[in-house]
Amino acid sequence: MTGFPPTPTVTDRIREIRRIAIFGTVGSIAFGVHFGVVVMLVTKNLAPLLANVVGFLCAFGVSFVGHNQYTFPESGGRDRMRALHRFLRVAVLGFIVNETLFWVFLRATGLPYQLILLAVLTTVAAMTLLLSKYWAFADD
Repeated sequence: MTGFPPTPTVTDRIREIRRIAIFGTVGSIAFGVHFGVVVMLVTKNLAPLLANVVGFLCAFGVSFVGHNQYTFPESGGRDRMRALHRFLRVAVLGFIVNETLFWVFLRATGLPYQLILLAVLTTVAAMTLLLSKYWAFADD
């Protein structure tokens, strides 16, 4: 039938599972950088919301390089600057959601900032995967 995408093959499914695993690995490394920087700065008396900005900036480079090289490598001819600009937009959108949720839950709950940050970073990761796959690193 025309208009419908082809049914994924076993190879396609394995490739997608591999991509999700690599995304998780790269994301975990970037998460560790982000989370570690935030905790370190908060212990140095920086406010959690400001520390979150610095953590994001530190993790961005790790995330872009990892996703560009390992998660979405199949398009070797891709315009790297275009991918960087698009991924920056994805990351900034993710960070806006991150910082907003972080602020709301810091104000609305008595939970430790570390637990809130863990939940927020995990939630935003799914959005980042989808936008990265279908837009930031996609071929036009």
